[in-house]
Amino acid sequence: MFKIFAIFLGLLALIPLPQILAQSPADAPVEREFKALLAKDNAAMIEVHQWFYDNLASLKKSPEKRTVLDQLIEQRLIPVRAAYEDFLAKNPSHTPARNAYASFLGHTRNQQGAISQWEIALELDPKSAVAWNNLGVHFGNLAIQLKQAEPAQRAIASYAKAVEVAPREPLYLHNFATAIALFRDAAAAHFKIDYPQVLERSLEFYRKALALDPKRFQLASELAETYHDIHPIRLEEARYAWARALEIARDDSDREWVIFQLALLEANAGDLVTARQQFAKASGKHYAELHRRLAKALGIAVANTPATNAAPCELKIELRRTDDKAEIVTTTNRLVLDIAVRSGIGAATVKKISGAWPATVLLRINRPVLESFGVSTGPISISGAAYAEQQAGRWHLAKGNKEEGELLPTENPLHLRVRKHGKDGIEIELPKALFTDKTDALTLKWIDRYR
Repeated sequence: MFKIFAIFLGLLALIPLPQILAQSPADAPVEREFKALLAKDNAAMIEVHQWFYDNLASLKKSPEKRTVLDQLIEQRLIPVRAAYEDFLAKNPSHTPARNAYASFLGHTRNQQGAISQWEIALELDPKSAVAWNNLGVHFGNLAIQLKQAEPAQRAIASYAKAVEVAPREPLYLHNFATAIALFRDAAAAHFKIDYPQVLERSLEFYRKALALDPKRFQLASELAETYHDIHPIRLEEARYAWARALEIARDDSDREWVIFQLALLEANAGDLVTARQQFAKASGKHYAELHRRLAKALGIAVANTPATNAAPCELKIELRRTDDKAEIVTTTNRLVLDIAVRSGIGAATVKKISGAWPATVLLRINRPVLESFGVSTGPISISGAAYAEQQAGRWHLAKGNKEEGELLPTENPLHLRVRKHGKDGIEIELPKALFTDKTDALTLKWIDRYR
């Protein structure tokens, strides 16, 4: 594909800006120069991102425009690269700058260059947990993309080092637990354990992460979900894990998810009576499709599931690419925008013709990773990256004419929730706080990593 498609924000979100700036005194001349360098990097990436979307409709049709934009992007990023190289020539032992430059190179798809910078950072500071974790993220994404063993092995080894040097950082423990469950062959080789023991090791690191961050529902849920893959089933342990997740559920959507997982657990254990009792505790308001499938599996009449023919509002969706497809499914309280994309780059506008937005709005795209995703209502714009396997996103909020604002904490009501959907898809729950009586349209933009 075209080089232009490779240069955008978000794939790894590797170096959180506040974390970098917290590592050195803000009043030191070198650190002031470093802060200016980070601002220069950020400004360039935002501008490149905007160029791309301003020309998205015509890029596929015009080779000439692609060539011109490629050249513009390359020229725009040359001074940023030069600024990094100049700073590092003067400050070769500045580990945060090495990490930031690696992130810049990773965003521009210079994979080997990014790896080299992280490796230099680790030569300077072998205990840089940031660098080890970022290498793990980088190789983990490569392993998923390329379906190869070698990057999976390097991902496991890198996460292991991050956890070794920062054993009380929940993020690194969480990432390691997820990678172990995902790359089981590599994990078995790394720990020198039998394959059936791998999930035990994953549970171990999930538990450590949850002990340090006991209110994080995502951690508790992923820990409990790991029991679905353990055979023979360990029913009491799994029940306890889901009960703990239920205790810290953030809202009705989380609670419904846990109830359905408990119903599935009991059904897999052969106790259909208890499974049906669990199933009856949830209405299916937030997970209508899972509600329908479980009802069928448990022998419950489909008519007992929520109605799917009552449309609270009339909508129209316009796709930028003619080969993309979209389906809108609405109920009284739920809207699903199901978009099937042929290429990894696209955009859509969803216009409300009449009625009111339902309580739950879900976007589904048949891609497991969106290295850049944005949703805008006009007054409010949210942008970032989303990962189906990790069930995580990293979001920034901008208001008015600003391109990008502050990083959104997970507890913010505008934070987007991310889940895996199907085998290779992603589901993003758009927050209720995004919608008001004056919200007449949504603009959606996305870029995946497969190019």
